Amino acid sequence: MSLAGILAITIVLTSGSQQFEESCRPELEDQYLTDLRDDELRLTDAETLLHSIECVGQLKSIAAVNPLVELLEFRRAFWWDGTGAVPRLIVLIERYPAGRALAAIGEASLASVLKVISEEDPDSLRARVASGVIDRIFLRDPPNGLALLRRSLIVAKTEDERMRFQRKIIHYARVNGLSIKPEN
Repeated sequence: MSLAGILAITIVLTSGSQQFEESCRPELEDQYLTDLRDDELRLTDAETLLHSIECVGQLKSIAAVNPLVELLEFRRAFWWDGTGAVPRLIVLIERYPAGRALAAIGEASLASVLKVISEEDPDSLRARVASGVIDRIFLRDPPNGLALLRRSLIVAKTEDERMRFQRKIIHYARVNGLSIKPEN
């Protein structure tokens, strides 16, 4: 297939995603949740899965939190993948739509996202996407994000969990220009 043909297909797929966002309907939430739990859909109809992920995020579906956590590594394909061209900066959470949906759901997703951060290797993709969710939720209020991470560190049960939260706190504070000196 020619490059023009690939671009034409990609433009259709991309515009389809935009149409999906506009067509999210609350009465279809159960179908979206079913799609999230359908392991075959990743392989057979990634666009439908992407649509369902975007819709549960847009609808702020609390019932979707756990299925979305299971999809943290589901990767969105962009038209330029494999071409060597990257026309714009892609933040990790944009590449992994379940993270974006969890961020849209907001505070209701925090317990599940923090659990991923506490259990996963900090360099794993799941932990990095989960960290991106925290970053996105507290984008306009980094001090509260840091306070949440500090509280998580205090209640961490194991040394490994404490190490993971300490690492996230250091990174989060550095990226957001915050002090991590002990609070008095």
